Amino acid sequence: MIIISNLMEKIIGKRPAYRNLEVDKIKLPESDLRQKIDEKEIEQLGDSMKDVGQLQPIIVSYDTKAKKHQVIIGGRRLRAALKKGMPTIRATIVDEIEDKHELIVRLIENMQRSDLEPLEEARGIAALRDTFNYSEDQIVATIKKSGQFVRDRLSLLSLPPSIVQLVEQGKLGVSQATSIAKLEGSDQKQETIASKAVERNLPTEVVVRMVNEVLRPKRRRKKMARKHKLKKERRYSIERAYANKTSTDCSER
Repeated sequence: MIIISNLMEKIIGKRPAYRNLEVDKIKLPESDLRQKIDEKEIEQLGDSMKDVGQLQPIIVSYDTKAKKHQVIIGGRRLRAALKKGMPTIRATIVDEIEDKHELIVRLIENMQRSDLEPLEEARGIAALRDTFNYSEDQIVATIKKSGQFVRDRLSLLSLPPSIVQLVEQGKLGVSQATSIAKLEGSDQKQETIASKAVERNLPTEVVVRMVNEVLRPKRRRKKMARKHKLKKERRYSIERAYANKTSTDCSER
């Protein structure tokens, strides 16, 4: 397999620009607090980074509020560097990349990793959409996934931190979390259903049913509103046609 730097050099004809950042000045995003951590795997990754070197740079953006860089992709590598006491780590900073094609290639390459967590996939998709203005069709063509997959992954980013944590701990399934995300704008209802799903070990179909029960009244109201609007438009159309006919009859006389 061609490592990422060689791949990009082949595509854009130059070595990509990296920076060595101090590891204690980089933070994991709130949605990537990986509770389900394989410490042995992190240990092995750290040993490899110390012995062989860091084959792939992490991708970060600058968080002006926290005044720290925040990981977009590469949380495991950052954890490994911290665990091994490495003072710096190679990183590509989104805000500093002039050749956006370079970063797109790296994002896509990272997203093709088999060990990528659902929330990492979601952030990678969000980066293509928000940083590079990719449409859904372009994202689908780029990552070779369905439109539904893209929408489902992005919906995970809208969930409250408490539910994100349950997903990362493996207590709440991705399908369940995706369904719960449909209750947008209601953190309390989302958290209630998520808690019940975990406590009672509910299957996905039951969670979907619970979500639909909450959505049903809202959908009914929308349906009634549409029906009322159509009825109003039809009545207006009939009244207008009648007015036009009356006007025509009068003029003929």
